[in-house]
Amino acid sequence: MLTSVMEYQVLIFAMVLSFAIEDHVEGGVLAAVIVANVTIGFWQEYRAEKHMDALRALSSPSAMVLRDGKTQVIPKYVAPLVFV
Repeated sequence: MLTSVMEYQVLIFAMVLSFAIEDHVEGGVLAAVIVANVTIGFWQEYRAEKHMDALRALSSPSAMVLRDGKTQVIPKYVAPLVFV
């Protein structure tokens, strides 16, 4: 995956130059490579973000408790069991 803007600029320049000298096959191949790279990069970033959201949902939950008149947020598994 291309991450640098400079790499995209070089590929686009090569594509424009190929079309300018009427080498349509090479220009078309470069255009296809650029489009494929952008598409695959976007798809990977999208999937990675979805996986991160799923991992965040699995993170340790917390509980808000009132102790000595003050509200505190503590990890849920640390909260003591109270029978009323």
